Order: sequence, then structure tokens, then C-alpha cells
Amino acid sequence: MTWGSRDSKLWRRAENPFGKTDVDPLAANLVLLAALLHAGWNTLIKINGDRLAVMGMMAACGAGIALLALPWAPLPALEVWPYIIASVILHHGYRLSLICAYRDGDLSQVYPIARGTAPILVLVFAFVFTGETVSPLAAFAVVLGSLAIVSLALHRAAVVPKGRPVFWALCTATFIACYTVVDGTGVRLTETALSYTAWFSLSSGTSFAVGVLVVRGAGMARVMRRHAAVGFCGAAMSMAAYWLVLWAMTRAPMGPVAAMRETSVIIAALIGVFLLKESFGHWRIAAAIVVAGAGGLLRL
Repeated sequence: MTWGSRDSKLWRRAENPFGKTDVDPLAANLVLLAALLHAGWNTLIKINGDRLAVMGMMAACGAGIALLALPWAPLPALEVWPYIIASVILHHGYRLSLICAYRDGDLSQVYPIARGTAPILVLVFAFVFTGETVSPLAAFAVVLGSLAIVSLALHRAAVVPKGRPVFWALCTATFIACYTVVDGTGVRLTETALSYTAWFSLSSGTSFAVGVLVVRGAGMARVMRRHAAVGFCGAAMSMAAYWLVLWAMTRAPMGPVAAMRETSVIIAALIGVFLLKESFGHWRIAAAIVVAGAGGLLRL
């Protein structure tokens, strides 16, 4: 019996873990914690100038943390490595696409489009490629929350995002959806979520950091000297958030998990208001309420 067979135990496990179509309370709470951590490390990138160098530094620190975790992370089976390799490539594409989006567009508009569109794509891709389904209520909640997040890009009526920023934001969303489905499937075939996280982070962090070092050279070295603590904290938050989401996807469908993860957009907006002294506005307040309501529906 092969993995590709619909009768395979591994295929059924990858398709719908434990037969669940909703997110259980423990997984939901941990994904919300992951959203908080995700917003935290994105804020660290936002407040530093050279985003590529900072991402490269965080990738290098992440690889270092992964090395420390390897004694507790068994080497994944051969059948898992295609998923890890594919995820590494997709994550590189995501990082570069996000940088291009920030280069051409406003952060407060590009980021909600990218993160808000991704959960809907995850629902579609997970169904097409793994046959995974969710309950009608969960599907409604994912779409509702996603649209509310995307609406944050329109909080200023006079500025309508268009052209290249939207293109790069949608490219970023596609990369997010693709690596989410790849990771969600791969981690369900791995002994532990920590194993998948550690070996992925080592592979992804090392290769991306080397690439940035080649491109930035002395620039990345200066950033690492000046902001080593930022890089370590950002990498730790990123890895913890990534592990929590992967673990949750071993217990719940990918689409709802992805949607709950993207509540990080609202958390990032709150961080912007209280720490960076940015304006929030009535539109963002309404969107935050809708996203919170959609998250509540996902926990029912």
C-alpha cells in the first residue's frame, strides 16, 4: 500500500486528522498565542530599516535555535523531506514577495491583503490537494474573518490599493497558502511537530541567511552587530509561532487554523496604536470586532 493511495493510513491522516472539521479549544488558544508571537516579530521587522538584512539575521538566529533543538527533534522520515524542501522554497518566495510588496506599497494596506486572502486560499488548496473539508460554520467564519482583515487595507477611503502592491500582496498570499498546505500535510506525517519545525528552520534559515549575506554582505554583518538581540528575539518568536501552528494542524483542519493565525493582523494594529502611536480609526475597530467574532465562531 503506497502513501499516494486513498486507502493509505498516512493519506487519511494527512487528509483529515482525527476526522475533525472544527478547531478544538486547546488548538484554538495556542493558535491565538501564535498570532500574538507572529505580530511581535513582524513589528520588529517593521521598526527596522533594512528589512531584507533583518530577515536574514532572523533566519540565521532561527537556524541557530534549531540546532539547539535537534537533540529533541528526531530526523524526519524520507517521505517527509519533499514537504520540508518544498516548504523551504515556498518560504523563500514568501519572504521575497513580501519585501517587494513593502517596497511598492504601504505596509498598512499590503499586509492585510496578503494575510487576509491567504486563509481562503488555504481552504481551497487543502480541499483540492488533500481532500480536507471543514464544517459550513467554520468555512463561513474563515471567509468572514478573511474579508474583515482585507477590509483593513481600505480603511482610508482616499487611498485605494492597486497595481503592483496588490499584485505582490496576492503573490504573498499565494505563497502563504501553499506553504501552509505543504506544512500541514508534512507535519501530519512526522513523528512530532517539533521535529518538523526544527529541521525546516535549520534548512530554511541557513539557506536564506547565506543568500542574504551574498546579496547584502557587509550590510547584513552591520545589522547583526547592531541588532543581535532583535534578531534572536524575533527568531525565537517566529519559531515558537510556527511550531504552535504546525502542532495545531495535527489536531484541526488547515483552513480554520490559518484563519485564526491571521488574527495577528489585528494584534499588530493594536501594537501600532499603543506602542507605535499609530491611528486606529472606526473602520479598524469594526474590522477587529468582526475578526474577533469570526474567531469565536471557529471555536464553537
